[in-house]
Amino acid sequence: MKNYVLAAGLVGAVLALPAGAEDLLAVYQQAVQNDAQLAAAQAARDAARELKPQALSFVLPNIQATANTAYQTLRTDAPAGAFPPGGRAEFNLHYWQVEAVQPLFNWQLIAGLGQADALVRQADNQYGFAEQELMLRTADRYFGVLSANDSLQFAQAEKAAIGRQLDQAKQRFEVGLIAITDIHEAQARYDLTVAQEIEARNQLTNALEALREVTGTGYELLTPLADTLPLEPPAIADVETWVKQALEMNPLVAAAGEAMTAARKEIERQRAKHYPTLDAKATYLDTSANASRFGSDPNENEDTIYGLQMNLPIFEGGRTSSLVRQAQQQYREAQQRLEQQRRSTSRGTRDAFLGVEAAISRVKALSQALVSNQSALEATELGYRVGTRTSVDVLDAERELYRAKRNLATARYDYVLNVLRLEQASGQLAQDDLARVNGWLGASAAASAAPVVPATP
Repeated sequence: MKNYVLAAGLVGAVLALPAGAEDLLAVYQQAVQNDAQLAAAQAARDAARELKPQALSFVLPNIQATANTAYQTLRTDAPAGAFPPGGRAEFNLHYWQVEAVQPLFNWQLIAGLGQADALVRQADNQYGFAEQELMLRTADRYFGVLSANDSLQFAQAEKAAIGRQLDQAKQRFEVGLIAITDIHEAQARYDLTVAQEIEARNQLTNALEALREVTGTGYELLTPLADTLPLEPPAIADVETWVKQALEMNPLVAAAGEAMTAARKEIERQRAKHYPTLDAKATYLDTSANASRFGSDPNENEDTIYGLQMNLPIFEGGRTSSLVRQAQQQYREAQQRLEQQRRSTSRGTRDAFLGVEAAISRVKALSQALVSNQSALEATELGYRVGTRTSVDVLDAERELYRAKRNLATARYDYVLNVLRLEQASGQLAQDDLARVNGWLGASAAASAAPVVPATP
């Protein structure tokens, strides 16, 4: 068991490293700079914002200039004495015009403006959700690393404890105090803890990679939760109030509502294809031609035209009616998606609220269970030394102790994450909430930092 004692010493050395550890806020800032999902959401939002100037451009004046020049050859046949005489003529034609069109009435364009506004608001809300989702995802990955690191340390400590029990069993067997079966039992438990340590190390590696995926950065030390965690119940004790706030403020609910508005505007836009349109038009036209061999003089014409143009759709083979029906079904789809999002948000809010309350009770109960298991182990070890308990009893007590430690650690992390989930579900998760949770971490990075890359035994 000397190899294991050395490994335990290495872990303790990592715990005492003076290098500063990253806390939750620092990790979050790195995630903001490097997370691909947030960057993609920002690009999608910025792209959607271009819909407004595009829609506006259709209702503003449209001015176009056109020009061309041509070289023309003309051959004519005429009887003798005719005028102009027959023959071959060559001359240049020049033409250019400027046309301005201002829509005066076009309901498709007006509905398109409203639709663009709704789509921009939808994109803004989706980006708002992406920001909150990154906060929660970063916290989830951060505490996932701490939880995996706890599991590894518990596995190593349990292996060391069982290793000592195995050494004692061998010594007692050599002097004839116990049977060989006790050694076999201790060896089996020790081998199991070796496997658990391997699995815990693998889980820690996976958790680190999951955090790296968000931040693009690897970590050696993360600041853990402090030993004393403030178990604060939700600020508002009524879950229905939380649900009401969520339905009003959750960005996904708002985005689904804007999608429904955009779908309603699409019905208007398609239906407007039945309506007449009216445009004001102004055209300036200039044409010129040089002299020809027929004796005509060079000529140039200028025309300025002002007018109104009305277009009235009469029949397009039923295409417009089909587009209207399609838009109506898309609107119904958007309605159902909004309803589903409202239900999902309501359920998520209730789950998070109950999760906070349940986690508080679990932490309190498991804290007491840990004390009880520690006392039970001490009593069992004393009974083993005086011969009233067996080595199997000691092994069982040690297993229950470390199970209680794991369960308590998990409950503590569940509490923290459910606090953040409740804020996100209600649409209120902000960096201030991360700062509050950050205040629950260990006070000293050098003294309290969790080793996320523990030494290999």
